[in-house]
Amino acid sequence: SETDLLALNAAIEAAHAGDDGRAFSVIASEIRLLALSTTDSARNVARLLAGVRDGGQSLRVTFAGAAEQTASVDEGAHAVRTAIGALRSDLDDAVQRGFGVTATAEEQSRALERILDGAARSTVAVEESAGAAGDERREALMDLVSRTYAVAERRPIGLAVERIRPFVMRLADRVESAIERAAATARIPLDRLFAYRYDELRGARIRELSRLFDVARVPAEGFTPAKYATPYDVHLDVAVADVLDEELARSAEFQPLTIAIADLNSFLWCYPRHFMANWTGDAEIDKRVNRVKRFNEERFALATARFALGDGSSVPLRAPYEAFARAGCTLARPAGERPWRARVYPRDTSVVYNELAVPLYVAGRRHSTLRFSYADSVI
Repeated sequence: SETDLLALNAAIEAAHAGDDGRAFSVIASEIRLLALSTTDSARNVARLLAGVRDGGQSLRVTFAGAAEQTASVDEGAHAVRTAIGALRSDLDDAVQRGFGVTATAEEQSRALERILDGAARSTVAVEESAGAAGDERREALMDLVSRTYAVAERRPIGLAVERIRPFVMRLADRVESAIERAAATARIPLDRLFAYRYDELRGARIRELSRLFDVARVPAEGFTPAKYATPYDVHLDVAVADVLDEELARSAEFQPLTIAIADLNSFLWCYPRHFMANWTGDAEIDKRVNRVKRFNEERFALATARFALGDGSSVPLRAPYEAFARAGCTLARPAGERPWRARVYPRDTSVVYNELAVPLYVAGRRHSTLRFSYADSVI
């Protein structure tokens, strides 16, 4: 009964304690040890009783022989036999009760394990809820900053984005010109420029990226994380990277963190060469210094890649270009100034990224998004 009460208290306290409820695993561990100890004790008792039974059997044989030889002790021998039988019965009952205690303790241990498992699942649920709440706070902060920048667009208030925006707009013009010149030189059909199809680069196709960086150390099974090719990027990325290299050098006063070009599925198809370092084979290094040709489908990155589309959020991941048209997205270049979006990314690493994004248009149609990230110290 004390063990049962302890299990009940552990369940109640674990439910109340939340994260701290993990400490009650110590209680479950002790109760499991109690169950094991009870089992061992019961088995020892069983072995002892077996020995007693064997001894009793031997005594019975001995007294039977004595009864045959000495009639005068027949009554005493009968009494002894009766007593031994009663003792054997009592000890058998004790063994059965011992096994019953062991079974009860084991059942309590299993019940406590179920309680702890439920507490662990609750902890995971709480952590996931906290992460979701953190995402909501991050998104609220990003939207607040976006609204502040929208005010700054109508009435200059001295924000850094007011100085950076003309630079990014000029950069977008240069990138669009580079894309159109490269497409004309390679005589790329217009439909290929908008062919959102992604083929993972592995085996012999790995060598295709040697135009951008050294791939000698890439294993045959491919990159980690995976890199992809599209029908258009092979014709465009070298010319666009040249432009990004030049403009990255000119943007030092804004303390740039990166310049990236992502299509509407947040496929990062071009970077300055500073972010397309030669492949080392060290996963941690390569993930940090070679970001090109991979997807960033994290919610905030995808929202940035699809901004100014209208309802771009309804289009599934890695969708063909036609899916955006079917969803009623705004794909034609609007009249007047190019749209722009400034956001702040407070990351879970406590690093704050500021980003100014603008759409890129090819032949008057939305093709990609230019993302210019800069250090928070600029603000």
